[in-house]
Amino acid sequence: METRLAEVHRIEMPDPGDASGLAARIDAGAIDPATIIAILGKTPGNGLTNDHTREFATRTVAGLLAARLGVTADDVRGRILLLFSGGTEGLLAPHLLVFTRGTAPAGAAPGPALALGLARSAPLAPTQIGRSSELDAAAAATRAALADAGLDDPRTVAWVQVKCPIPAPGALHGASGLAASSIPGMKHLSRAAAALGVAVALGDVPRGAIGDDDAIGSRRELGTRRACVTAAIDSPCVEVMVLGNGAGWAGDQRIGSTVLNDMLDAPAVAALLDRLGLPATPQLTRDQRDRLIGAILKGDPPPDDRLRGGRHVMLDDSDIGPIRHYRAAMGGMLGALTGDNHVYLSGGAEHQAPPGGAVLALIVRNR
Repeated sequence: METRLAEVHRIEMPDPGDASGLAARIDAGAIDPATIIAILGKTPGNGLTNDHTREFATRTVAGLLAARLGVTADDVRGRILLLFSGGTEGLLAPHLLVFTRGTAPAGAAPGPALALGLARSAPLAPTQIGRSSELDAAAAATRAALADAGLDDPRTVAWVQVKCPIPAPGALHGASGLAASSIPGMKHLSRAAAALGVAVALGDVPRGAIGDDDAIGSRRELGTRRACVTAAIDSPCVEVMVLGNGAGWAGDQRIGSTVLNDMLDAPAVAALLDRLGLPATPQLTRDQRDRLIGAILKGDPPPDDRLRGGRHVMLDDSDIGPIRHYRAAMGGMLGALTGDNHVYLSGGAEHQAPPGGAVLALIVRNR
């Protein structure tokens, strides 16, 4: 079997209409657009229901790749996982993480190295979203992505990135049989169902322990600590990318993940950096920062107004949404350790992170 090569490229995208950084990498031969299987991006919108910078950036990137590949933008959306998250409050930087996969050059040192696989479920009807049907579809797609990556043991998986569907806003009017009556409610339940599906596929939760739809979004003790699930209206199915470190892969990149118990859990981040060969004492050096390619964090503000005994006002601020406070604060905490402000930081952590905590993945270059 041929050895495969997976790489992640971090590229600046300062504006959702500006894909010149990606175009320059492609034109210079640094990225073959035919090898791109996924793109994650942070955009400078508010990250809430009315944040149109996500679709703006998606259209920009899809249009560029369509021109380079000689296909339509819809074709690009069908073959590449395009997942944009709004919200760069505080010091967070808008950027892209471009995931490529191909054949390793002859003589490449064998792994374990960064491995990734991609799969999609069948399209879901609006009435299936946020319910056991979506949970089982996500579990099946995760298993297919594991096979695509050649990761036979789910314990070797460090991270699972998921894009799950929600109905378009207009589809809610007059509709019956939906899991929720609002877009925020549908996002909540869709993320929850998909996260539980990942947990089942990874062996983190037995399918029988979940039971029926009532557990989705409510039984927070069930779930996985290796996933980041985002809901969007531009995909009718569950799209899954698994990442781990596989023996059948070559290259000088690898991934690790950890759990933060609360928003001040800097030691958990420092321990992960150390495990990946980048000890922060107390902050990464310039040379170390050059080896840090990608950071992906999923979490939510504390469920009450306390953080280690001190009161916070994230939940009470009527001017700024709690998740916007959260993104700014967590970006600052991570940046203080890494000396870097590029974090794909997403809220809505149903069945993914401990209440008020987070899960974090870091992708690094070995040397």
